[in-house]
Amino acid sequence: MSKTSHTIRYIDIFRVALGNILGNKLRSFLTVLGIAVGIGAVVFLVSFGFGLQQLTINKITSSSAVTTIDVSQSSSTVLRLNDETLKRFKNIKNVESVSPILSVASQAGLNTITTDIITLGVEEQYFKLEQPKFVAGNKFATKNEIVVSDAVSKLLTIENPIDILNKEISLELFLALGENGQSLEQKSVKAKVVGVVENPSGIVYFPLDNLTAYGVKEFSQVKVKADDAGTVEKIKQEIADLGFQANSVSDVIDEINGAFRVIQYVLAGFGLIALLVASIGMFNTMTIALLERTKDIGVMKALGARNRDIRKIFVVEAIIIALSGGVIGTTLAMVLAGVITTGLNLLISATKGDKISLFVFNWQFIVIILALTLVVGIITGIYPARRASKLNPLNALRYE
Repeated sequence: MSKTSHTIRYIDIFRVALGNILGNKLRSFLTVLGIAVGIGAVVFLVSFGFGLQQLTINKITSSSAVTTIDVSQSSSTVLRLNDETLKRFKNIKNVESVSPILSVASQAGLNTITTDIITLGVEEQYFKLEQPKFVAGNKFATKNEIVVSDAVSKLLTIENPIDILNKEISLELFLALGENGQSLEQKSVKAKVVGVVENPSGIVYFPLDNLTAYGVKEFSQVKVKADDAGTVEKIKQEIADLGFQANSVSDVIDEINGAFRVIQYVLAGFGLIALLVASIGMFNTMTIALLERTKDIGVMKALGARNRDIRKIFVVEAIIIALSGGVIGTTLAMVLAGVITTGLNLLISATKGDKISLFVFNWQFIVIILALTLVVGIITGIYPARRASKLNPLNALRYE
């Protein structure tokens, strides 16, 4: 018989391996189940980590927030955030708009109630950049209108934000006037509430022009909007080179991503422990299979099967078990995540809240974990495969 005739085709190797697996259905099922639990645990936990990360980032960012830079004054007594500085910011390449903010210590009064607050002098575009959540009304349109936080409404003993709309509030503003803000003056104004935003701090948003009309020449903060998220870092660096402090949401996102990366590693570690335990069970299954099929191996060798063919049968068998467990485990993780998400959103819908997704499945990660499963299958199949290929045909045929 020629050498070629002794070679078993890959399709035949696959059929023999699959037949061996199906020959002992219960043991094979339990082994596949063990792998599925391990892979499912890894995919479920890491996807949960991705979901929490995305949920957290979405809570603190918006489409405009990622392109907005917050500029504040440094410790220098020479550099000032004034009109001249705003012009310099506007001249920086890729800057789309500049919005100054003036923070003023104030008191708000309604009827007989008076409370300490912070008044923020802002322009209309501030609301586009900051995107606060309005719980009632809308942003101001004229100089005699203001927007307040829901905390201010409660401080003025009005629990329902809608009830404070169109009410006239008196404001006592303590303004730092002069070139260096050394002159402190008190100004009294009245304004109508046209909007309420969600904010735990006592803040009133006031048209900036009203405050600059009193002679205020310096701003507390400036929001600089870049034309694209990719230019934010370059603009931040140019502003820092001018001597000012520049921060953006991207800094917070980097910190969040770093923290969640550690969490994902920890969650993946727990899952990998389960996978390791399942791998030990799979190795045990393959070793027992070797002992049970010793005589069969002797017959195959006597009929002309080569050592490499015997090795391939055992490795392919291990790969089938591992990949089956990997695919089933990934599917179970997705189904379980879907059930949990659906149940959670049903509860949230009952309270009229916004739907959320606690799980984010990263397909690149899933491909990597399935590739890891393949490697586990190959590794656990190598040892019994090598032992099987080294069996002496005569000894194998006599084995009981």
